[in-house]
Amino acid sequence: MATILLSCSPRAGGNCDLLTERTKARFPDAETIRTRELSFRPCEGCGACETSGNCKFRDDADAALRRIRDADRTIVIAPCYFCGFDGRTKAFLDRAQAWWGSPRGDRRPLYLIAVGGQTRADNFDGMVLTLRSFGATLGPKYRDGIFFGGVDRAGEIDRRGVGETLDAKLSEWSKE
Repeated sequence: MATILLSCSPRAGGNCDLLTERTKARFPDAETIRTRELSFRPCEGCGACETSGNCKFRDDADAALRRIRDADRTIVIAPCYFCGFDGRTKAFLDRAQAWWGSPRGDRRPLYLIAVGGQTRADNFDGMVLTLRSFGATLGPKYRDGIFFGGVDRAGEIDRRGVGETLDAKLSEWSKE
């Protein structure tokens, strides 16, 4: 089963990288795509995709989105910035606009592991809404997430002892 780990942290060596490595241990054959390593242009709203069905840009985002579209499972690992994704990741997700209106296939699972400094109950709601829309456009269906609030400093996720909680959730996701 082809699994994509979409690692969205702009900061190397941070909490999301640690969570990505833990997730990779559970899904050793997964392909990891790091948004910070992609070279791409943001959607310009030019409308070229409305007639051709494809984005006019042939770059890393186009290739990565095609791999996500074809994957059996996608797990997004991301920091929460002001109740949403960081700007680079949001620009990447927005590039899925090129597939709006295309057949969505069998709606394979899309999951979210998110970390954020705020502890508000609704802190991650914007991320979930964004992924629901992303999936509705590209194909995978948002199914579930695990959220770690009150975590900000690099490496803090390890000091929180989240391993057991994360492992249980990953085990559940591996069965879908």
